[in-house]
Amino acid sequence: MMILGDWGWWIAAGLLLIAELVLPGVLLVWFGIAAAAVAILHHFVPMHLAVELVIFGAFAVAFALAGRVWLKRRVVDEVPVLNQRQLAHVGRRYKLHEPIRDGLGAIIIDDTRWEIVGPDLDAGAWVEVTGADGARLVVKPSEAGFPLSRE
Repeated sequence: MMILGDWGWWIAAGLLLIAELVLPGVLLVWFGIAAAAVAILHHFVPMHLAVELVIFGAFAVAFALAGRVWLKRRVVDEVPVLNQRQLAHVGRRYKLHEPIRDGLGAIIIDDTRWEIVGPDLDAGAWVEVTGADGARLVVKPSEAGFPLSRE
């Protein structure tokens, strides 16, 4: 008794993969791959629906667990300072467009205006970001911007 057949499993695989694109998470892709594996297996070895469902369940669990292990090793936190954007600028050098007066100034980095704290400097001077004080960048005078410069 073949109710789903090859095409039924291919359709299920396609629907699960499309649902993966629409829904958040990374679970349905493994179910879609499991359905495709059952379709390939069914093509060569016709089986009863109950056996196909058991194989699908086993493949789904196996692929989900293997995928979790694979993703855990592969995904690296590329943005360790995601919620502290100012720390991403530490160690970089920038050219001042506005002077620093009385220890306070501002700098524009990638279309964002940052308040800076540092020694008094004239516009056009190079500064290096050494840290952050709240939402302000702490800077010190620096040589020319190469290699970590942005104007």
